[in-house]
Amino acid sequence: MNLDRAFERAMKNPETRVKIFIAYNIGIVLVNLTIIAGLGFLFLRYEGII
Repeated sequence: MNLDRAFERAMKNPETRVKIFIAYNIGIVLVNLTIIAGLGFLFLRYEGII
């Protein structure tokens, strides 16, 4: 409950909103890069290169 109120207060401030948006997008990019690296590693293991 307190987290919801803190999030509402943070979203009212434009600077904080931009920081949250940027952090969220960077997180999504990192997750995608991790998935790509993992799939690449599994493919290379499957092909016997590594």
